[in-house]
Amino acid sequence: NIKISKEKYKSLVNSIPEGIYMWDMNKEGCLYGNEKIFEIMEAETLRDINHSDIKSKIETTLFNTNDCAKFIRHKVKSTKGKELYVELSNITMEINKNLKGIGIIRDVTEEVKAENIEKEVRRKKLEYKQKNDFFVNMSHELKTPIALIQGYSEGLLENVNSDPESRKFYAEVILD
Repeated sequence: NIKISKEKYKSLVNSIPEGIYMWDMNKEGCLYGNEKIFEIMEAETLRDINHSDIKSKIETTLFNTNDCAKFIRHKVKSTKGKELYVELSNITMEINKNLKGIGIIRDVTEEVKAENIEKEVRRKKLEYKQKNDFFVNMSHELKTPIALIQGYSEGLLENVNSDPESRKFYAEVILD
């Protein structure tokens, strides 16, 4: 019965879509990991996890927890060197007079990539808006003096055309 019960629990824990682990607080490292943590960390054994980049993040998270577990995002490398973003959450409990950390790890790499793309799109939109505003304002500023010059020139031409003496004078200047 114990063996059947153990297999049921193992099957249940392995069906969870996040990595589950048990960590020994006495620096022995990872004591247990479900299949998902091995998949996330590209690890084949507990030894791989204990020697991976995640070890220090888990230990830091274990010692920084308070009464409620919360997910903390970390950038880590898998055992094969692939950069990942993971969220870790732990609770600390005493089991057989030893402190153990029970934790969850989830891969949020795709979410982080999507967030970075959204940030880049917002940055590009802002950049476009700033450029557009600059050219609209610059165009307006250039139109004002040009309009003044144009208005003055048109007034001058009207004066020249309405006064026969001025027309004769400018005609001589242009012909010379």
